Amino acid sequence: MFMIHQQPNIIYSHSGAHGDVIYSLPTVRKIGTGFFKVTWGEKEYLNLKPLLEAQPYIKECLPPTSPAIVTHNLDLFRLTSGIGQVPLILNHMRAFGLNEAGWNEPWLTVPAKQFVKGKYALINVTPRYHAHGFNWTKEVQYLQTKYKKVYFIGEEKDMVGPFEGLGYFRTDNCLELAQLINGAEVLSCNQSLCLSIAQGLGKPYRLMVADNHTNCIHNVPNETLLNK
Repeated sequence: MFMIHQQPNIIYSHSGAHGDVIYSLPTVRKIGTGFFKVTWGEKEYLNLKPLLEAQPYIKECLPPTSPAIVTHNLDLFRLTSGIGQVPLILNHMRAFGLNEAGWNEPWLTVPAKQFVKGKYALINVTPRYHAHGFNWTKEVQYLQTKYKKVYFIGEEKDMVGPFEGLGYFRTDNCLELAQLINGAEVLSCNQSLCLSIAQGLGKPYRLMVADNHTNCIHNVPNETLLNK
């Protein structure tokens, strides 16, 4: 069983994208319980705050305007080698010289909340991180054949092409997004915040690996790689 170390006055900070923040949390859990400062925008802070504060190793999520003095700058992951190829969790751990044992074990918890009755699958595809020639139409058809309910999540503006006929499920923050993913049978996606949440929860996911980006492959039983 993973033990959370109790240390006073630890203040983490991160200025990365939502997914980068989620991938930094195994490092936070290993170092010890503390405060977490989101430094790159009020909107992003409000979106992440409910999910971060649901984690037992985060005392409070602090806004960008907080005067709290940072003790652990998680942006140091950018200075490690292998960015884009090494799993992002390991980049964060290596920035602090941590033991990497169990790096790909689930690290997120969320309170249960039912958004959809019955079994359902989710799709999230963002404009970034694509693989040349990958056919999302076949993946949509596969999910629709296997599951009665298939919803697109994320940004509604990304529902183009093969995703236009899907239902859309809107969530108000990262915690609701995580709760929706936690209740799903599977998430099919490219590299994104949604993927990082599914991995953090230990949920089954089907991943389209972007060209020249292997940094989200975790080699776990609940992982299916669609194009590798």
